[in-house]
Amino acid sequence: MQLNADQIQRILPQSYPFVMIDRVVDFQKGESLTAVKNITGNEWIFEGQACQTGVFPETLLIEAAAQAAILFYRLNKEEQSPKSKIFLGRAKAEFFKLVHIGDQLKLKTASHKMLATSGYMDIHASVNEADVANFEIMYSVIK
Repeated sequence: MQLNADQIQRILPQSYPFVMIDRVVDFQKGESLTAVKNITGNEWIFEGQACQTGVFPETLLIEAAAQAAILFYRLNKEEQSPKSKIFLGRAKAEFFKLVHIGDQLKLKTASHKMLATSGYMDIHASVNEADVANFEIMYSVIK
């Protein structure tokens, strides 16, 4: 299954410009989800940057990973409208490389445990098959 930006916008509780996922390129129910974020220079993140480094902030990489986790949860639970609230319980991040303007960030999500009201996921981030970061995300759901 693949999703475009409009379909993602209907599933995530975030709205433009805070949606950090451009498309879902692969989804295997109960197993994995692969999402893509294209890092472009015309994004709000880079407006007025004093040093003009073009580096995508690590905090927003965590947000992108969390959004991939939300998509994975909702697609697995067939609960694609943002009626239930998903709360980030804990996020552990390990960064290996910087992400720059022009990069295509790939986020691969795998679930370790997914219950009706909570869960634990691993998200692996890469650019051109090179490791960028790993995330462990724990969350809870209130319906």
